[in-house]
Amino acid sequence: MEPWVADAIANPSFVGSGSFALVLDSAEGCVVKLTKSEVDYNALIYFTGRNIHFPKVIKYAANQAKVHGYYLHALLLEKLPNIAPLAAAPVADYINRVSLYKHNPLGLKLAAYEMRSGLLKDCNYPQSLSDALDLLGDYGSERMLKVELNQRLNWGERSDGTLVMFDLVHTTSEM
Repeated sequence: MEPWVADAIANPSFVGSGSFALVLDSAEGCVVKLTKSEVDYNALIYFTGRNIHFPKVIKYAANQAKVHGYYLHALLLEKLPNIAPLAAAPVADYINRVSLYKHNPLGLKLAAYEMRSGLLKDCNYPQSLSDALDLLGDYGSERMLKVELNQRLNWGERSDGTLVMFDLVHTTSEM
């Protein structure tokens, strides 16, 4: 087990959790995300540095522990000061309203189109966010994955106001 993972587990300071992940504070001023979702783990690594709306992955290590028959993969991520920000509500709500596509990557592409076209009302999102939704929509579609960005809890916000998507993709069986 990597020392940064062992330290977070030995001195747990709970930050959050979801169906597939546990997030702990790190002594390094970041967070450690322990996830049993290999596809989410791989997507977070793939997207780091590709767009400002994806979280910064500092370190990562697969198969760090086995719990209830599942391997946990670890990511050391930037710590976001605001989780489930109000600024993410319009895009999350829009994805929810497009109920046919709310877990389908095509819903992200549709939201990106609506943003660029000015059809997503009362929103002033930067072009970079629609670009990020397009990138994730393509990635998920090519791999036949599901998305869950219709929930504000899967969004964060940096201190400069940049929205960040941090629960990216899952398999059909995970959803």
